[in-house]
Amino acid sequence: MTEHWIIDASPLILLGKSGQLGWLPQMGRIAVPESVACEVAAGSPTDPALQWLATAEGAACIVTDTALTSDLIAWDLGAGETAVISMARANPSHEGPRKFFSVKVVSDFC
Repeated sequence: MTEHWIIDASPLILLGKSGQLGWLPQMGRIAVPESVACEVAAGSPTDPALQWLATAEGAACIVTDTALTSDLIAWDLGAGETAVISMARANPSHEGPRKFFSVKVVSDFC
């Protein structure tokens, strides 16, 4: 079974700057919430993470943010972090996070 991951902007940007984005597809399917894609896009047009998102067809997909709950909004996190946690909470088929920066394993995305 292919694992599905939700990833935040910071690990995408960091992996891009270190030239390590190529191994993300080896982990499984990568779901990128729209809010995360917007954070990455707000950077430089030459950012490797942005270029990877634009060309990573089949390896990553940009998915619609899930509805936010009031308790999550109260945490006052950034839009990307909030979207990642919200999506993970909305898809609890895999209980408990696999720590990888701000990444959580989930199923049936993309």
